Amino acid sequence: MPQGPSRSRPTSVADVSTRRNLSNDERVAAYQLLLERSIGGVLPNVRSAIDIKMAIKAVPHEGRQTLRSTAALSGIPKTTILRHMKEPHGLASRTSQLKPLLTDDNMLERLRFAVSFVQPGLGYEETTPSSTCMWFFITKVKRRFYLYDEEMAERAAKSKKFITKVMFLAAVARPRYDGKIGIWPFVEEVAAVRSSKNRPKGTLELTSQSVNADVYQDMVMNEVVPAIQVKMPR
Repeated sequence: MPQGPSRSRPTSVADVSTRRNLSNDERVAAYQLLLERSIGGVLPNVRSAIDIKMAIKAVPHEGRQTLRSTAALSGIPKTTILRHMKEPHGLASRTSQLKPLLTDDNMLERLRFAVSFVQPGLGYEETTPSSTCMWFFITKVKRRFYLYDEEMAERAAKSKKFITKVMFLAAVARPRYDGKIGIWPFVEEVAAVRSSKNRPKGTLELTSQSVNADVYQDMVMNEVVPAIQVKMPR
């Protein structure tokens, strides 16, 4: 009986990759060929991280402005580049800011402008301490913490819309090296007028003060002025 042409075992995957319809023998042969190439059941990567790095570095910076152009000019698929970017010390996206092109005259003029602010001696202007009042909330609705395997402390409040806020008095001055004199909250301890489920009557509670001229003057005289005297150079 006449027999059809015999199909020999493929020697490479490329021999059968051009045809979509393969016989069962060809499928088994291709599977055996891939299995022989595998290491521990896993096919080795065609490109190593060093090969990808060398191919991308060969592309000039102008051609590496987008992943699409980088993939086209380096010959590395875009998906491979994305996986390569996730590796430690891999490819990273960075921004480049356009800087002014300065001549020697421009740089000299900038230097003169900066030197004009330098005053001889140890004298400083605006050495008078300045103070200002600022409002701060006791807590925030959402806060970020960096933890390991420990439990996160529970934070609760009666309402997210009504969070207690306290006024602070901050004072700064020159020529102290850090310019910080101190910051003080406007709070006071008040005995509870009525009993509640949280505390009995008469318990001292820390509450926010209603700031007026007398309270502000008392804070300046009893807190700010002594702090200035402590930091004042002898």
